[in-house]
This record gives sequence, structure tokens and C-alpha cells, in this order.
Amino acid sequence: MIYPALRDLSWLAWASILLLARRSEANWDPATGYVRDYKPTDEWLSQQPSKMTSDIQVSECARNTRLAYPHVQLFAYFEVNHAADCYHGCPYGNCHAFTTFPQPDEIEPSYTDGHIFFWHNLGGNPGSGVKPI
Repeated sequence: MIYPALRDLSWLAWASILLLARRSEANWDPATGYVRDYKPTDEWLSQQPSKMTSDIQVSECARNTRLAYPHVQLFAYFEVNHAADCYHGCPYGNCHAFTTFPQPDEIEPSYTDGHIFFWHNLGGNPGSGVKPI
């Protein structure tokens, strides 16, 4: 049964609803593990396809997955943008989402420049490592 109010929506309204639903690129699903001040090696990054979301807060990267079915996000690397350090809610930067994750020898220190997050209890310190926005 279609509710009368929904039946009266114009095709433009329906198209707008579908477009907005499709445009939503983040799903609330907090990381289960994190490691601060580390990043994947450049070699690992160059070999792995990622979906990158720019200019977001680290909390958004750790608490929301960037990939949608059938791609399961297992790992994310947050690349800090220090040019935005003066903004409220920093750090801001780029969130790179992956369907795979690096092995311990493919992770290197990156003091204040990067943070990594794991999903499905695959690694890191327990929790998301960030506060809610």
C-alpha cells in the first residue's frame, strides 16, 4: 500500500530523494581498532585501490565507513591536512578506505600526520580511538 502523501509526490521529488540516498557515501559503523601516528607504507598504498573522501574530520573517518555493498571496508588511513589545523574540530584531512589491510611490516610511523583504523576486530588498539563529533 502506498500512503496517499507519497503517491502525490512528483517525479522530481522522487528523483531528488533517490539522488540524496545515493549521494550518502558514509555509513555509521565505528572502527573496532585504531593506531595513532602510523600509516601504511607508500609501497602498500601504491598497490591498493582506495576510495578517498577529502576534507573531513578524523572522527568521521573512524566512525563511518566510506564503502558500500558489495565492498566491505576493513581498513582506513586518515591523512592529516595540517593546513586546516586552526579549524574547530580538527584534525581535518583525507580518509582513504580499503577492502584489505596492511600487514604489520607494511605500517610505518607517521607522527601527527596519519592515523589508521580497522574494522571487524582485525587489528589495532580496541575502539575507534576518537570522540564523537
